[in-house]
Amino acid sequence: MTKTKFILHNNQLDKDADVTSSHLVNEIPGDQACIVFLGGSGAILDSVSARLAGIVAREILKDTADIPNYALIYDRDIMNDKIRESAQKYIQFEKYNKNIFKTTETDNGLYFVPKYVSATNINQIVRQRIIPQIKKFGVDGIKKLQFIADGDVSKISSELQKGFKKYSVDMGLSSDDLNIVINHIKQNTFSYSKHFEPKYIDEIFNILLLPRISDLHGNKLPLSVAQSRLRKINILAHCQGAYVALMLSDRLQHKMTSLGYTPDEISQIQSQLLVVALAPICPLGVSKSRFISFMSAYDSRVERPCNWMTRYITENRECELSNINTGNTKDKWDLKAGFLGGRNGDVFYAKQRFGLVGNIGDKTIGWDEHNNSHFISDKFTADGQLLATFARNIVISGIKNSLVADSEFTPLPPTAELILDGKNDAQLSAEFVQLQRNGRELLKTVCKYAKHQVQKMMPESSVVRHRDVSERL
Repeated sequence: MTKTKFILHNNQLDKDADVTSSHLVNEIPGDQACIVFLGGSGAILDSVSARLAGIVAREILKDTADIPNYALIYDRDIMNDKIRESAQKYIQFEKYNKNIFKTTETDNGLYFVPKYVSATNINQIVRQRIIPQIKKFGVDGIKKLQFIADGDVSKISSELQKGFKKYSVDMGLSSDDLNIVINHIKQNTFSYSKHFEPKYIDEIFNILLLPRISDLHGNKLPLSVAQSRLRKINILAHCQGAYVALMLSDRLQHKMTSLGYTPDEISQIQSQLLVVALAPICPLGVSKSRFISFMSAYDSRVERPCNWMTRYITENRECELSNINTGNTKDKWDLKAGFLGGRNGDVFYAKQRFGLVGNIGDKTIGWDEHNNSHFISDKFTADGQLLATFARNIVISGIKNSLVADSEFTPLPPTAELILDGKNDAQLSAEFVQLQRNGRELLKTVCKYAKHQVQKMMPESSVVRHRDVSERL
């Protein structure tokens, strides 16, 4: 029996109320134009998901379109397993090679440091993860590592052992030490699909996306039909929901392959899925779908990869908070709102979406900075309002494009067009151009910061590869 449930909201009832009429459903028609909200891990109650759908009804659909408006309800038991959930999200950064600090343990509330291993990165794991760990901590350093095998566990474990034996020749390990490492690899290589692919993702996928790429008999659809059906669904995601959306995108690619779609067809179809993610806890710039994110540097609750961008933002945020609370108003962090495109994740970012809370000397980051999913609010900072405007316009543009698909498939427009509202287009376009400039300046700043940090650690080294520095937010 499925545990996945969705709230279907009544957009026409009590639009000015906080909680409006809704009812539970466990299926969504595959040819239906709709919007689906994948909320954060707190969306385990009908009332919470109904409230999220209510935000969509009042702040997006009102005066736009009366289309089916769904919100996901998570299973309480799954969301209460915090250690597993944290590990599953963390391993996604490992899977997509976003944690560029190879020998540093992370602060993710984990009891171990999992390393993602596939048939294609075994040598990399040995050279960049296992060997440095042992050089730094001695042979007992291997005990800090566990290996997550994406594929045949026995084969991958065997190849890891062979790889370590090959690269460890010059390390001078005794036979006993070598056996310690080999035995640890044997006993601590686990299945990715069993432990790090949540089963509830399959349930959500079967409801949301499978009917859009296959017929009632489980066969592939004509290209134009699959494109049109996928274009009709618009996904809003917050926090945990962005991780779910990324996992759904991965499932979509694998399922289309098994159905017999060609690589070119898969690319054409998957590019029509629009995901607008608020405060996403997942790797960015890796989805094959149109995945557009909105983030705040002052959001201290969002999990990000171990890279220079994360370090730069965390250091500056903590420094500025300290300055504010000690009365230092001179050294202000001048982070302008910006946009990072392409492989950097299609991310709109701002320093703060909301102001700090508390009294002078005890200012802190408020609840709203991470948890607020509104698109219209009088509590936004100027930058917060700008990001909310772009996010709202993108969702509305996606919905309007979905409705056109009822008569004739029309591809999803580029981001530069999705941000427009038909009234203030010149201003919005100019602002988007400026955000892109600011994004490029941020990358330059972080590059300089990273070079400086490396020079402090390794005075003889003055070179940091740009691709390492400009990793995703």
